[in-house]
Amino acid sequence: MKLTLYAAIIVLVGVATAATLNQNNADCPSDRRFLHDLKSLLRIHLGEKIIPPETDSPYWTSSGKHLRKTTWGKTTCPKGNDVVYKGYAGGSHYQAKGGPGTTLCLPVAPIYEKYTSEASDSYIYGTEYETGREASPLHRLYQDDVPCVVCQSHHETSAIMVPARNECFPGWHLECKGYLFGGASAHTGSSDYVCVDSEAEAMPGGKANTNGHLLYMIHAKCGALPCPPYVDGWELTCALCTK
Repeated sequence: MKLTLYAAIIVLVGVATAATLNQNNADCPSDRRFLHDLKSLLRIHLGEKIIPPETDSPYWTSSGKHLRKTTWGKTTCPKGNDVVYKGYAGGSHYQAKGGPGTTLCLPVAPIYEKYTSEASDSYIYGTEYETGREASPLHRLYQDDVPCVVCQSHHETSAIMVPARNECFPGWHLECKGYLFGGASAHTGSSDYVCVDSEAEAMPGGKANTNGHLLYMIHAKCGALPCPPYVDGWELTCALCTK
């Protein structure tokens, strides 16, 4: 136990030192990645309670029928929600001919049980923003890795993701709004649609362009989809609404 506490102190001192060294260059990706990795290691070895979940309220809601939801592209929850956990967006490889088609929010501190180093028939990859068009919304995040956060509402019990709107219908509360993302039509990998926050963030130091699970902005295509009211080639918005 003493050794564990000593390790915790060493890591915390490292975090504090890195933060001090970086105070004149707060946007240095390598330093931000270092801080992030230290916190992740601390969570893995000492448990999540050492670095408690961050909330916008003085209490932690962990029971009852309150709504839990995932916000893509963010590390914080909207007001009126508690953070259940933060993590990394992940999914199947963009060139995979099979595999799951769901985007998951993977926690920063995984827990393993039985494991092997043998090759597998199924893998999950981290997600990257593919907003390569210079005039595209969120182009600043091109090739960055996608964060996510699972939130629990204090009050709401129902949620819908409304595509092609950045406003909720009457009687619903807007939690966040953004742009509709999914896999590329030309890729063989399966994917789903996710609503990425319009004020999206990126994982620290994540512009490596490793091309695993990729998210592209969804554009409307006229045909069976009527134009108007849709506009061919325009990026579609989205909204997460609760009640």
